[in-house]
Amino acid sequence: AMILVFSPWFVGEVRQNIKSSHVESEAYPMLFPENFNWGVAIAAQHVEHQQPSDWTAFERRVVREGKTGTGNQPGQAAPGHIRDLDKMSAEVRLKKVDFDNRFVTDFQALAKLGVNSYRFSISWARLFPRAEMTAPDPEGIAFYRRVIAAAKANGLEPHISLFHFSTPEWFWVELDGKRGWERADALEHWSRYVRTVAKTIGSEVSKWCTLNEPMVYVLWGYIEGVFPPLEQRANPGEVAPVVAKLLEAHAAAYHILHAEAEDRNQAISVGLTQHTRAFEP
Repeated sequence: AMILVFSPWFVGEVRQNIKSSHVESEAYPMLFPENFNWGVAIAAQHVEHQQPSDWTAFERRVVREGKTGTGNQPGQAAPGHIRDLDKMSAEVRLKKVDFDNRFVTDFQALAKLGVNSYRFSISWARLFPRAEMTAPDPEGIAFYRRVIAAAKANGLEPHISLFHFSTPEWFWVELDGKRGWERADALEHWSRYVRTVAKTIGSEVSKWCTLNEPMVYVLWGYIEGVFPPLEQRANPGEVAPVVAKLLEAHAAAYHILHAEAEDRNQAISVGLTQHTRAFEP
């Protein structure tokens, strides 16, 4: 699935100049600047061949245990379920939309569509499929180099997300009673991953998203129990340690990315993606 997105870098600059008036009172036409980033966005777990991530483990367990039903709200999966996943073939579950073999023609289609940017996430599990690894899988690095090269060849500027909900499966092995982001060594592993990406493909990228919609991840993963790690904690106070660790992860990635870019004398932008909704009476 690909969705239309616009650049958070531009939005941040424009927000300073918006008056507190209804949009209908603004002058028309409302024109975008020539350097505005129009593009599409994907997440690795959505489109890439399955990697050894927590989400892949979840997907396989759902099919194995037959948890493909809906919850109390029609059309929505019950906690611990993925709706209708068993209706897809084993090949589709493994290859998704077969992005690994089709990204070149995908990008050619995007070029015809007229967009100039492409946001995608790196699969942490693809680079570090095993916990003991201190260096990445070279095939994983080579894959993302090919993706970036193909995107640029079709006029698409790459925007990279470092965390779009999925993490390596081994990240959830319990350590001193903690799993995932709450493990004592979570930031050590995260920083190794981020530094690896920055060093190996950072010279090709100037727009970075550290975390995709972290509070959506916290809500669905730790309160509603719909996303891995499928927890349903009792109140917001019980998820505060996860939120705190995600803030630390963002800060760590921000500093790593900028330090590596400064060593190359490269200008970059680093932010995170927030899921926001505006309500009007």
